[in-house]
Amino acid sequence: MKKSENKVLLKYIQEVVQVQSQIGKWDNGPKENNNLTEILIYEYATSLEKITKGKITSQFVVDKLTKQLGTLRYGDFQKGIDDNITYDNYSVTSITYKQNCRINSKFGAHTIDYLDDNQEKSAIVLFDNKQTYLNDQAKTIYLSGINLDDLFDIRLTIFHEFTHIMEQVTIKTSNLTKQDIVYYHGNSIYINTKLSPSLTIEEYKKYIDNVEELLTSNATITYSGITTVEINNNTNKRIMHNQISEGATEYIAKLVMQELNYDTKKDCRYAKAVNIIKSIFASKGISESVTTYLTSPKDIIVYLESIDVEGKDLLHYISEQIINK
Repeated sequence: MKKSENKVLLKYIQEVVQVQSQIGKWDNGPKENNNLTEILIYEYATSLEKITKGKITSQFVVDKLTKQLGTLRYGDFQKGIDDNITYDNYSVTSITYKQNCRINSKFGAHTIDYLDDNQEKSAIVLFDNKQTYLNDQAKTIYLSGINLDDLFDIRLTIFHEFTHIMEQVTIKTSNLTKQDIVYYHGNSIYINTKLSPSLTIEEYKKYIDNVEELLTSNATITYSGITTVEINNNTNKRIMHNQISEGATEYIAKLVMQELNYDTKKDCRYAKAVNIIKSIFASKGISESVTTYLTSPKDIIVYLESIDVEGKDLLHYISEQIINK
């Protein structure tokens, strides 16, 4: 990218951030870094262009992020402003969300899909690890989060969350087969598209029953990286196979950090999944694999599902290894 193109891109990002800030959707960052958001978007976009050797352009990254990213918070969600954003049917500003999600799941950051004026958007929050939670027994509980005084921690975390947005790829159902969406394997049903984790088993099965109708419509479906869902017919148990996607988003975030000359060797979040994805991407070529993951993750799903290991396809075999061990 030429210096003149850099200036145009940076100016565009600055204008976007200014507009978003005016309507209260984005925080620009900690007080001492008021222009942090535009710097992070710029670094992420230009690094991805280099990693993919121009197959994914900076402008494509910026346009997708700014179109999909509705809310960005540093520290915590804002009571009275973000109440409409829900996860597992809990408002993200509620005590219930803190108890069930932040304390139990130990989120350091979170990307959540929500509806904003009937448009599907994503909310990103980077939680501050200095905040505490006071429960009914007046016992102080320390919430999960990251060090918002550490720009390395902020960068690696938000690049991971940016990748969760970039990995969402919408495809017309007319370009898919039933096997691309759902298939049966022994006693389990595998669903290879993005569905809300809050759906009941009955709602999942209704979706499965309507797949044939979906394929003949003008609908679209969204892949969320290589996340899949498994429903066991015997137990009705649902398993979200999202750990490989977490490994991929973390690995891509690390590649961006390395492009910015940061040493990421000491960081070990999702270490097992990252090492697996690193091997898979290396076998197909890093640049090509990152491009495919962010533009057509279905192709990676198909590739991994074509390899049989101990009676299971490689995608779900790896996922179960990560979940169970």
